[in-house]
Amino acid sequence: MSPAPSLLLSLAAAAAAVAVAASAAPSPRFGVDVSTPVSASAALCMRQQHNISFAISRAWYSDGEGVDRAAISSGVAFKAANISFDVYMFPCSFGIPAADQVTQLLANLSSAGVQYGRVWFDVESNPDPKCAWSTTDRASNCAFMGDLVAAAQASGVPFGVYSSIHEWTLIMTAASDPHGCTAASAANLPLWYPHYERPPNPTYSDFSPFGGWTAPAMKQFGDGDVPPGDLCGISVDNDVRV
Repeated sequence: MSPAPSLLLSLAAAAAAVAVAASAAPSPRFGVDVSTPVSASAALCMRQQHNISFAISRAWYSDGEGVDRAAISSGVAFKAANISFDVYMFPCSFGIPAADQVTQLLANLSSAGVQYGRVWFDVESNPDPKCAWSTTDRASNCAFMGDLVAAAQASGVPFGVYSSIHEWTLIMTAASDPHGCTAASAANLPLWYPHYERPPNPTYSDFSPFGGWTAPAMKQFGDGDVPPGDLCGISVDNDVRV
């Protein structure tokens, strides 16, 4: 049976609407995160040969040693290549007050003239005994996360959180309560989450809500797939903003 003319018109209109919506959807933006210095030539290579539009560099070590000065030179290199630049920090979960860590990091970046958009708290298991999260007291871990968030808000600088549902439920809350510890999401800190799949999946289709976040802002989806583990001579992780 052939559709009635009015139905054909409705189908055509729906198809046109879908086509318009698809064309209006923003294209994914691809980026990298690094824990080693990046030269000006490597940053330019990433931009020109691989269309990298953003980069995130480690700016605070995971072993309690403080500022990673590689972020300073890397920030200059990425900016010169017209690549937007963020930094990430591994908070040391005891021994140094949360507010002091945030203040020290921001002061060092400021004194070095580093231009960046956001600082990301890297929340994942840390084997270093000087800075590891408690393996028995998730409540104290969550309280420390709250202190970090309070310091971030007081600074006036944009912050976010890097973590996965696996790490969050190991550190901040129980696996049976993945939505526990909402200190960061309640303060509207965006989420950057990792999930490696083969083949690589640069979408958010695999995301499972946790920690109060219902949607991510960014995904780490692979470790340097062009070629594996390396981009323009630099060891990188691949990231996407959809």
